[in-house]
Formats: sequence, C-alpha cells, structure tokens
Amino acid sequence: MLFHTGYSLINNSNTEVQFWGNALGVNVSMPESVRLSNGDIVLSPMLNVNLSEDYRLVERWIESNPTTEIDTKVGETVEFRDDKIVVVYDYQVPDIGVFKNHIKSKVATKRWEVEVGGITIDSVNYATDRESQTKYTAIAVAISQADPVTWSINWKTNSGTFAMLNAAEMTLIINTILQYIQDCFNKEYELQQEIDACTTIEQVMAIDYNSNWP
Repeated sequence: MLFHTGYSLINNSNTEVQFWGNALGVNVSMPESVRLSNGDIVLSPMLNVNLSEDYRLVERWIESNPTTEIDTKVGETVEFRDDKIVVVYDYQVPDIGVFKNHIKSKVATKRWEVEVGGITIDSVNYATDRESQTKYTAIAVAISQADPVTWSINWKTNSGTFAMLNAAEMTLIINTILQYIQDCFNKEYELQQEIDACTTIEQVMAIDYNSNWP
C-alpha cells in the first residue's frame, strides 16, 4: 500500500536531496521554506513548482507491503516514480514457527473474549466471566447438598434483572454454561491443531479464527 507521508526536494536527476516526513503513518505539511544543508537556497516553495533551475518539491510516499503483521522491516529503497518520491520498505517474513505462535496467541485472546462474553439461554443473558464461573461451581455444590424440592435462588442476570430459579432450572443453566465454556476451549484446540498442520505462512494466514465460535 502507498501512504503519503510528506514532501521531498529533488534535483535535476530526480534524486532526493532533502525530505520532510519519513515515518509510516506520519504526514507533514508542506514546508514553508527550504534551505539546503550547504545553504545554497532559501525559498518558499509550492508543490510541483520549480524552486530554481536545479530543484523542485514533490510529494513523498511510502510503499509498505508486508506479508504478515509481524514482518520485520530490514531496509528501504528510494525511487522516483510518477513524479513523486516513493520509499519502498523491505521486510523479512518471520519464521513459520514464530508466526504460528503469534496466531495461536490471537486465537487464545479470541477464545477468552468469547468465553467471558456471556451466554443467552431462553432469551436471558448470563455472565460467563471467571468470577461468575466460580459462583456457578459453588452453587452447583450447594444444590448437590440441598433439598432439590425446596432449594431456590434469586439470580441476577447480565441484563440487571432477577430470575427466581429452582434447583432443576439453575442446574440446567449451570450445565449449559459449563458446556459453553468447554466448547470455547474445544474451538481453540481445534484451531491450534489446524495451525500446527500448516506447512506455509500463507496457509496459516488463510485460517479464519474469528468466526464460528460457540
């Protein structure tokens, strides 16, 4: 992709002499004045207007086309192209093992987001964060030790409303939530297996780890 990042002063050979703005994603305004390091000229230029017989100001762009999101920038080349200066970034693709681990960490983050994001059961949303998971486990133990006929709980849902639930209803909810959480981990495991089976970075990049979660 091409990114406009500033302006360059070029000579008659279309060679960059001086520039303003050279970082990817950092743009600058056209300089109000130009002075060469040797003090040759001091002018107030306008874009694409000759500053003198030897210099003119053109746009400066960066061309950045990494293969992956963790490519390492190893160098750059400066080209004169289409009446502009284009700085082409050169990248080194990571080792496939490193990239696999990077994607696995993103899969784990996605699993966490889905896992703790809540679940809707019979049109009621229940929390599934780690604190709530601990509470569900404690309630399941309490139910197992209580009279299932008389046991009940006034449970606050994720929407802020309360639901009066008996032992059978709460047990069903808890079991559904626990299965949901396990399904999230099963999905993460399946994706890890799919990543491990890849032999190229392109295959890893083709894996959709954002869709089809529980």
